[in-house]
Amino acid sequence: MVARKAGISFNTFQGWINKGIFPRVNEAARIAAALGAPVEFFVSGTIRDNKDAAGTILREVTEVRGRLEVIEKTLREL
Repeated sequence: MVARKAGISFNTFQGWINKGIFPRVNEAARIAAALGAPVEFFVSGTIRDNKDAAGTILREVTEVRGRLEVIEKTLREL
């Protein structure tokens, strides 16, 4: 089922498993998409938690938005 969903022939998929061969990056990406997992899972066996990075980005975007609002207000007053 995963092979079909990824658009890879079952024989190819079975060959990788039987021979212990890793798929090429583009094929791994298709398998990951079929499984709903990030490609890095195939390399590390874990899924990275991006909550900290997302929080940092959100804070920075909020700060920039505030600065832009101040600039916009200043420009209207000119």
